[in-house]
Amino acid sequence: MHLIPELKRLIGHDQFAYNFCMSYMLFCHAVDDIVDDKKVEPEHVLKTWDLATVVFSNPFYIKYSNVLSPLIRASCNMYADSVKYEKETDWRKTCADTLRHSGNMVVAAAVELVAGYEAKREISDILNICSYEAHKGDIICQS
Repeated sequence: MHLIPELKRLIGHDQFAYNFCMSYMLFCHAVDDIVDDKKVEPEHVLKTWDLATVVFSNPFYIKYSNVLSPLIRASCNMYADSVKYEKETDWRKTCADTLRHSGNMVVAAAVELVAGYEAKREISDILNICSYEAHKGDIICQS
């Protein structure tokens, strides 16, 4: 499964949307590195901060911030829950694996805004497969 070519196929004609999705995914990974790997070297933190300005100043984000902002905030909350739950031994640990990938809904919503419901459903499946495989270390889907 190759996420980037599929994303490009679905929304590549809208460069701002494509750049938003790519930079948002990079931003999520950078934040995850800070949280999971305790990657707090000043350069990584500063690059992550800079990447946030790229994400939130993107013309696509600005145009659709009324849709995307609440999803990003919900995703952030779900990610916070996953961090809290991942050390548990009951149902919360299982739930943490799903919550961890909540940022996918932001990318799927962006795809829907550009290409419609069917495209959203298509990329949603790809995002979920790639997130699972990347998280479990089976394969990397982003090339």
